[in-house]
Amino acid sequence: MSLAEHPAPDTNAASSSANLESLRRFPWKKSHRTAIERAIDRNRSDRLAELVACRPFDGQGKAGTRLRIQLLTGVNDLLRSQPDSDPSFAAAIESVLITLSGTSSNPSGDVPGEAADKVLDRLNDAETVSSGERLAGIVLLLCGADEKRSLFNADQLVGLFEQAAQTRQEVAGAGGLPESDHVPHLESLLVRGELPLLLSLATPQLSGSRQLFRDAVAGYASELDAVTDGDGTPHASLLAELPFWLDSFTRAAMICEVLGERFLKKKDAERFDEFLERVASLTTADGRLAIEVETDGIWARVLQNALELRHGKKLPPWARQTMLALNARVRGKAKSSSDDLSAATQSDWGQLVSMRSNWYAGADVLAAAYDQPNIQLGLTTLGMRALGGRWETELVLDGEVCRLSADWQSLCWYSEPEGDFLELRLQTEHATIDRQLYLSRNDHIALLTDSITTNVDAAVEVRWKLPLLGNWKPARLQPGRALRLFREKRELRVIPLAIPSDAVERADGSLSTDGSTITATLTGQQNLCLPLLLDWSPVRQKKPCDWNRLTVTQEREILNSRVAFAARCRVGSSQWLYLRNLEFGGFPRAVIGLHTDAETVIAEFPSTGVAERLVEVHYEDED
Repeated sequence: MSLAEHPAPDTNAASSSANLESLRRFPWKKSHRTAIERAIDRNRSDRLAELVACRPFDGQGKAGTRLRIQLLTGVNDLLRSQPDSDPSFAAAIESVLITLSGTSSNPSGDVPGEAADKVLDRLNDAETVSSGERLAGIVLLLCGADEKRSLFNADQLVGLFEQAAQTRQEVAGAGGLPESDHVPHLESLLVRGELPLLLSLATPQLSGSRQLFRDAVAGYASELDAVTDGDGTPHASLLAELPFWLDSFTRAAMICEVLGERFLKKKDAERFDEFLERVASLTTADGRLAIEVETDGIWARVLQNALELRHGKKLPPWARQTMLALNARVRGKAKSSSDDLSAATQSDWGQLVSMRSNWYAGADVLAAAYDQPNIQLGLTTLGMRALGGRWETELVLDGEVCRLSADWQSLCWYSEPEGDFLELRLQTEHATIDRQLYLSRNDHIALLTDSITTNVDAAVEVRWKLPLLGNWKPARLQPGRALRLFREKRELRVIPLAIPSDAVERADGSLSTDGSTITATLTGQQNLCLPLLLDWSPVRQKKPCDWNRLTVTQEREILNSRVAFAARCRVGSSQWLYLRNLEFGGFPRAVIGLHTDAETVIAEFPSTGVAERLVEVHYEDED
């Protein structure tokens, strides 16, 4: 059962002192019980408000004010992302935020006291209250007063405290929550981490508050372990909630820092640092995630706060470049560029890859989350987002669509100074899809391919839909079948290596776009290979382009297209080769002077004319 499924209490704490008796049921500390009961006996809500008031951030100066604003801003963003959240919660948070920050404009028109009454009505009367709404009530209690003033009256403070105490009892019973992989990651983090952390600060008059604080910190460490690989890479399933998940972590870390408490143990802190580096690799120059998610509008704020809190002035090179890309103020001097490590990262467990050419704002990034059959893809070219969304794939065997329901498995991860390469596999009853992604570190090209091998001698067709981001205007290269896309004086070429470049030749496939989606298709018999080469180099922008299929031989015999695929592409003076063996014969094969027994080869031809291998992948059973 999630916390949202717990019913709200049936008392009405907003109605003066009539329900003060309900406070007796809570486990008060011995040092507070006598005074609390005396105030209840005398129906003194004003005295109760004094006794339950808690201001843990008083005396912290600017740090305390910044923390309050951070709490209010984060919870406000969380509430506004949840369509089922009652608007009164966001309005109340915003009214307090505006009052604390000194901003004059208040869109809701409510003053904090009026907004608090609406929140209490909702908490008292609603059948279910979400974790985010519970969190909002606690944050109002923590941030609605300081040593100089209170934004709420006595009845409102007592009502907010009672709701917090009720939530605390529910959180204590939330140990029955299923493991994290059966609960949304954010919900699990709120219930096991942030709610108990804030409750321990908001209700210190109740017994066990110190242990509740320790449990909350342990909950954060447990959740970090549950959703990240050993190197800090988050699981792909976290991406949709990543901005709010990290924001919760940052709020907790800031609370512990302001209060002088230890947040994470050394091992967990190191893992969190690695996590920040991994998610920074997924961040583009416009302050969003390379892989499109609905909640990444707040990502720039969240990541900047996390990096500033964790590293301060001592920014490692990757964090410094990320902050500059976010247009954030960077203090301190830069370290030598030789200290800058590779920005590419991949995790088999996390089913997530980020191929990033460097840490600078104008980097090329090819990122993919492959935890679902339709991979979530993102391509950023020279800092500009080009592709983003679901890579829709349809496989048709002998006229029937194959259901793609299995998980992608990582076969090969190859990261070198020249580029990064990932090969994935998805297995169906009669077919195997081997998907390859390659991004050059320096040459501004990417390669996307699917190799289909089947156990039936039947017609095979594969269909792709790649989502474009931004206002790309298509113009087909003349003559030829490549696509030419333009945006803000940038050009992106999409080259279908499996079909002839000359439009007058018969083609077994097609490539087209409607400005929002790139559609590619290819047909064959039993086995086939569909590769798309993407080129966005400014140097080659106006250069002529051509490509052709190549003959692959084995022991001087020409191989059928079902057995091996090879193609050459030339743009201006640059030239590349792609070889993919669909069936292995046990003997080396040759293509335009290149002899190899590898399964896959990606090579380029420099001025010497001799192929230089960028990627060479051998079969699994070879040494």
